[in-house]
Amino acid sequence: MNQNDQRPPVGVAHVVLQTDRMDDSVQFMRTIGMRPIFDGPEVSVYEMRGGTHLILTRRDKIVVGDASFDLMVDDLQATHQRFTSLGLAP
Repeated sequence: MNQNDQRPPVGVAHVVLQTDRMDDSVQFMRTIGMRPIFDGPEVSVYEMRGGTHLILTRRDKIVVGDASFDLMVDDLQATHQRFTSLGLAP
């Protein structure tokens, strides 16, 4: 590790979400700005800032609930306006 690097020595590499609607989930992640790495019928991978990856896995049945993470953006008001203009309900 570089002596001048002030970043913590660890980070989150992957976040996994299960979905029973892969096509809708993939479209949503692209709409909000995640970079597609791989799209497949059972697994899709999207890159977020900092090299963190979101892995979507298809399941026939899921338990709906809150995600166990939150997303960070540079400008909350601008992002809210952009998401609203895209027809999303942030």
